[in-house]
Amino acid sequence: MQTATLTRQDKGLALYQAGAVRRASDDGLYIVKSATNAHQEYTVRIGIDARCQCKDAQMRGVVCKHQWAVIEFERAERAEFEQRAGR
Repeated sequence: MQTATLTRQDKGLALYQAGAVRRASDDGLYIVKSATNAHQEYTVRIGIDARCQCKDAQMRGVVCKHQWAVIEFERAERAEFEQRAGR
């Protein structure tokens, strides 16, 4: 039996759903808890100057699971805002 490999986006969604994301400032800065180390957190910036401190983002230059977690966090906030605004 083959096991499905989770994408960075899948892992980011799981981090968001686990409550691992918190806003650090109003200018696109977030803190995301590590999925593997309870004592590790990553600083993530979203927007034009998007970045994360994790090795995956630094070494591979990809959108990492921590950035995907923040993207999910922002999507949920936007949906909640629109729902409250009656859109």
